[in-house]
Amino acid sequence: MKNDKLNIVDQTQIKNCESNTDLSRELNFEVRTLTKKQIREEVYNKYKGHCAYCGREIEYKKMQVDHIFPKSKQHWCGHENMQKLNPNIIIPTKVDEIINYNPSCRRCNYHKNNLTIEEFRHMISNKLKVLNTDWHYIIAKDFGQIVESAMPVVFYFEKVSTE
Repeated sequence: MKNDKLNIVDQTQIKNCESNTDLSRELNFEVRTLTKKQIREEVYNKYKGHCAYCGREIEYKKMQVDHIFPKSKQHWCGHENMQKLNPNIIIPTKVDEIINYNPSCRRCNYHKNNLTIEEFRHMISNKLKVLNTDWHYIIAKDFGQIVESAMPVVFYFEKVSTE
């Protein structure tokens, strides 16, 4: 039964924390123990049933729980040097905390794979270069079926956090 529960922290208290050390020692907060089902429900409700990346509505049963900071890069956790190299990368102290989970549709989770948020943003930004090597895409663009946009990639969770 131990694997069915996970200690999490209250997200509102974490937002104000700038430290990357053990949060339970630095902050005065209550650690709650939730079942995997409760965690899934909290992650799903984080953006009211929408994918955190593309913003499409997702059914609860089709939602995938994405690690914002990839589990495959957990050896970076707690590395202040990594944070200094790229301040845009938020490195949690542990990858299996609810603050590191986002609701994701299957498509976004598949393409994000083991990328950080900034790596995912960069990969999406480069899609136009890739598409412009495909003659099907080029002919559709030439006949006005496709209009390209150089808009920056802004994820759904970034849009709703600024509203």
